[in-house]
Amino acid sequence: MKHAPSRRFARPGLAAWLVPLCALAAPAGAPDAPDTFVQTAPVTAAVTVEGAERTVTLVGRAPGRVLFTVGEDAVGARSAIEVDRIEAVRFDLELDETEVFRDLRRRNWLGAARRLLPAVRPALPYLDLPANDAAEPALRAGDGFMRAAARRADLAETPEQEAFVREQFETAYGILTQAAAARFSPVGALAELKAAQCLLALGKTAEAAAALEAAEEPLPGDAAYGLYWLARAQAALEAGAHRAALDAAVKSAAFETKDIDTFPDALLAAARAYESIGNPYRARDVYVEVASVFPGTDWSETARRRLAAILDRGLTDAEEPVPIKTVFFGLKEDMNARARELLAAEDALQEEETE
Repeated sequence: MKHAPSRRFARPGLAAWLVPLCALAAPAGAPDAPDTFVQTAPVTAAVTVEGAERTVTLVGRAPGRVLFTVGEDAVGARSAIEVDRIEAVRFDLELDETEVFRDLRRRNWLGAARRLLPAVRPALPYLDLPANDAAEPALRAGDGFMRAAARRADLAETPEQEAFVREQFETAYGILTQAAAARFSPVGALAELKAAQCLLALGKTAEAAAALEAAEEPLPGDAAYGLYWLARAQAALEAGAHRAALDAAVKSAAFETKDIDTFPDALLAAARAYESIGNPYRARDVYVEVASVFPGTDWSETARRRLAAILDRGLTDAEEPVPIKTVFFGLKEDMNARARELLAAEDALQEEETE
């Protein structure tokens, strides 16, 4: 996506848009003042200031300012603009959205993430800039690496596989912490919470708990509401606070929009909490619903594995100590029989696909 320079910058008076780099120097007489700017890889962007857009090359950051050059020479004379004066930024992202979409449809999270990352990597130091168009694809890149790692985490058996999973979570965390700077949109809050989930996956439970405590609690209806309570549920599970985890998972699952990115995970977290507090019947019911409602997904695969483990151990063979007339979603039926039929049907389908 190439952006042509705007001719509006040829108008008199717009020279004030530019601030010479020398203005960033420390005041005269300041003792041993260190350099106040950090150089970055050059990235082309169309920056809007006071309603006027100009294509520049961003080359660094300084406190409260962005450094840039004009023209083809990215190492030429640098100028600066105050971040507060920037209204919007469009980056020159070389991204094939069609191929990304195809990867996502195939649940090839790692493939999608690897397409997204090269496009957004040069823009990562600038994701705090107002109304920039790189924050959302950066969030998708981090989420892709996180999903890819989560899929492999339960199946990793060798040290090499475990190291690969850890590397993917660390990559996701690095991207998401930078995307969290995008506070001009819901992207920032979502990235902050997903970064905390990465910390949980990496076993850094204390850091994850601190990050969640520092995060602002969203209001019902906010884009981050479901994810916030999901992350709190996952953190509580890791801390052994199983009833608190169940409460948080219920809040996430009850989120009125039933966000596909959080609803199934919230149900799985609730099922894990039920298992942990010694209620395999409710865990079974939730796993059955997840596997039924989201067939052919990572959520379904996780639910089926846990469901098979419950049935194989005979945890729900005995009649429930406290009979209930209705179970999950108001159903009244033999849930053990339904669970076995579900697992058998899925196994048969997988055998057909491999023939």
